[in-house]
Amino acid sequence: MGRFFLLVLAAIVLWTLLVAAVARLATGSARRRPALGWVLLARLLGLPGAPGAAAGGPADRGTLVRCAGCGTHVPRERALTAGGAAAELYCSPRCRDAAVTISAAR
Repeated sequence: MGRFFLLVLAAIVLWTLLVAAVARLATGSARRRPALGWVLLARLLGLPGAPGAAAGGPADRGTLVRCAGCGTHVPRERALTAGGAAAELYCSPRCRDAAVTISAAR
């Protein structure tokens, strides 16, 4: 019974690999991706050039700033300003316009 289970498991694994290879050939995706185990090992060991470690890592995503209107945190690159002397940052045009309307009413 144990050998039969191993045989069925091996057949499923081979079938999955075959289907993935055929799908890759059908879509023309010739770019090879490294195996998941190697990617995880490289990241765990902090090797330079590890896939996904250099670009787009947590340190490269930018600084978060707090919206002066609603308190939501947004990346500094996406934050909007009201154009006043005080450099208050806003998450959206809606928050910025609401703050400008409130300050104009004062």
